[in-house]
This record gives sequence, structure tokens and C-alpha cells, in this order.
Amino acid sequence: QGTAHIQVFDEYRTNIKSVDNRGTFDPADPRILYQSAGDGPRGRIQFIPDGRSIIELFKDRNLSTLLHELGHDYLEQLRVDAPQSEQLTADLQTVYDWFKANGHEVTDGVIPVEAHELWARGFERYLMEGKAPSQGLQRIFETFRGWLTAIYKKVAALRSPITPEIREVMDRLLATDEEIAAMREQQMLEPGLAQERL
Repeated sequence: QGTAHIQVFDEYRTNIKSVDNRGTFDPADPRILYQSAGDGPRGRIQFIPDGRSIIELFKDRNLSTLLHELGHDYLEQLRVDAPQSEQLTADLQTVYDWFKANGHEVTDGVIPVEAHELWARGFERYLMEGKAPSQGLQRIFETFRGWLTAIYKKVAALRSPITPEIREVMDRLLATDEEIAAMREQQMLEPGLAQERL
């Protein structure tokens, strides 16, 4: 998979350049996606033609904002990288099928904003469930679970019913097949070890 290039800025917009390199953002640009908060956005992501992504966090941001915007970035990276392997192509098709099942069909390779938002909320839900795809991510997933539970209380609040297949796609975005297999093996052994301690 390709390497994601992400720049994160706060509401002061330090050193931000637009797609047209004017030095400002155009909020009407369709390459910008927002995480809304009541009266205004908490954050947004802009996809630059050179492959970079710029994430802005605003004053109303919370602990979920960066995770939500990173969800957008992971989807865009999957879309760009899909032609590089059969697995990525299959993963992207799984995502497109999920979008369609939720009323957001992808036409001519263009992901509707509503589908992008469904994915970003789904990514938050995935993190909120706290089931790390690898041993190395267990601690950070526990942290994310705590943050997101404090904000949303219940996964249903995210309005993104992710399927086991979507969870597997997200697993593969964050961990190698070997790491995922090792984690599954560990999870199968843990109930037996807990029983032995009783």
C-alpha cells in the first residue's frame, strides 16, 4: 500500500495552502469533507492532487475529530491504492457494496459525500469497539475506545452499521495479514488461559 501524507492544522491555519496554492481554503471545494458539530464543523480534510491530505481541526473539535478525518483519509488511500493488488481491489469493492446497501451507490468511481461520511463514522465505530487487529495496536485501541465511549456513549449513536466484512477491510488497512492472524490466535487462546487460572 502507498504511504499516506497527512498534514494536520488547527483553527489558526498555519502554513495552509489550497489546491490552487492560493494560501486559503475554499469551503465550496468538493475535495473538502467536514465533521460537523451543531452550528459548524469540528474539522475537515482536503485531498490534494499530489496525494497528500490536509486535516484541519477547529475550536469545536473533540477527541473524535482527528479519528473521523483519518477515516476519510484511509478510504481515499484505499481508493487510490486498490489497483495495486487483488486484495485491495476486492476490499474497495466490499466498501462500494456496503455503500450501495446503505443507499449511497458509487457511480463512475466517484464516492458520494454521504458515503464518505458513512465510512468515517464507521471508522469511528470500529475504533470505539476497541478490537485491535494486531497486538501492537491493542493499547491505542483501548485509548480510542475510552475517548469515543465518553463522546458517543453507544456505538448506535454513530449511525453507521458496519458489517463483519467492513471490519475486516479496516483491519487490513491497519495491520498485515500476519499480524491479524497472530491476533486472532491470541484471542482464541485467551479464553482457555482465563479458564486455567480459575
